[in-house]
Amino acid sequence: MKEAIQWETMSTVMRICLVFSVLLNIASFYIFVLVGDQTFEPINITTKIDGPPLNGKVLTMMKPLGWAGMGLQVASWIVYWIFGAGLSKKAKTIKANLTTAAGASTATNLTTASGASTATDPTFTQLPIGLNPYPGAAAAGPFISYAGSA
Repeated sequence: MKEAIQWETMSTVMRICLVFSVLLNIASFYIFVLVGDQTFEPINITTKIDGPPLNGKVLTMMKPLGWAGMGLQVASWIVYWIFGAGLSKKAKTIKANLTTAAGASTATNLTTASGASTATDPTFTQLPIGLNPYPGAAAAGPFISYAGSA
């Protein structure tokens, strides 16, 4: 399904989702790396939850800038999930089109360059030109033939 992930074939919305997800992720990274000391309260394993600086509230270990960094990271995951869902839908559409094209072409009982009949040879598979997952396979008519290829 290389066609689904090619930049040239992606819709503008999918491109924006991918770029926006990466930018959100980078922004989150810079918050935590460049100003990390301003994102969390300094605590260690022996810090008591009831004592300072938490004073019984676990969520106070994150400062406002930490919440912003976490928010950017979660937003990045959500936008990337939307991107992945769109890509999955596009791949399923391409696969359905391939199945339909292959089913219609095998029903016509074509004969390959090697003489094999598409109706009687169970190892014969056809895909429309341009959708060949095996570069260098021999061409037979308007379709790529994999019968007998190494």
